[in-house]
Amino acid sequence: MRRVFSATSLALSLLLVVAGAGCKEEVPAPAAVEESAALEEPAAVAKATEPAPAAVKEAGSPASAKPSALVPVATDKAAKAAKPVRRDIVNTAKKRYSQFGEELCIRDFFQDRRDGFFLDVGCAFPQRNSTTFYLDKHLGWTGIGVDAVSTYAKHWAKDRPDSKFLNFLISDHSDTEDTFYRAKWPEVSSAKKEMVETPAGLDQPYDYTEIKVPTITIDKLLEDNGVEKIDFMSMDIEGFQMTALAAFDIQKYQPELVCIEAYRPDRSRINSWFEERGYKRIDRYLKHDHINWYYTPADNPALLLE
Repeated sequence: MRRVFSATSLALSLLLVVAGAGCKEEVPAPAAVEESAALEEPAAVAKATEPAPAAVKEAGSPASAKPSALVPVATDKAAKAAKPVRRDIVNTAKKRYSQFGEELCIRDFFQDRRDGFFLDVGCAFPQRNSTTFYLDKHLGWTGIGVDAVSTYAKHWAKDRPDSKFLNFLISDHSDTEDTFYRAKWPEVSSAKKEMVETPAGLDQPYDYTEIKVPTITIDKLLEDNGVEKIDFMSMDIEGFQMTALAAFDIQKYQPELVCIEAYRPDRSRINSWFEERGYKRIDRYLKHDHINWYYTPADNPALLLE
């Protein structure tokens, strides 16, 4: 009985040893399990839960997340959004004060820019048929209006107190008193007698009187009033334009835009005078104003607009 028990005990012992060996081969050690998990799990988890670039940046992730790649695109869009859109004022707005299309051409050129300075040669009344009243009243411009007809002074003082009216005959010389032909309708008065005696389109002369007016050149007028730069110049002096331009140093004062009445007999000379001094006519305004021509420096991008 003791021998049988011993054999049975021996057999059971052998089975336990074998079973233990099998378990050791199938179940890895704890260290092995941890190492395997370290190689596989983080990659899978990271792929499933990868945050958006902004979230990565907030969590303090390294630069390898590359959120900065979006910055130049955003900057370019912001720059485009900040660039002002050019308004087609000359084709869409309605004139309020000027006689022809002057007001709209001027506004279109400057894009309703505020606080400029003008010189209005042959300015006449401060509001009616004025090329500069819109600038003064609505855009805060100031400037000088000059005319040989002195009666305009009181109207300027009342309607345009922030600008200055001067009573002179603009000419190619200064400090004399020259004859001026004042028509009953003062806006057609002129320093040239033929302009009132044989007015274009009429069979009889204007009713006019001769007066004496002090002369001054544009340069001296600007110097006497401390003006160093003008943004816009308008000139409407009934055929006396070439005489007035003869003593004007346009390259010194560099107006960005000049609106000048294109008196038909002098058109070729007017155009040559400006081109010789580095100015070009803005031809796209011709269809909007058949009386005046508009000039700007030849390097102005405004000449490239359609």
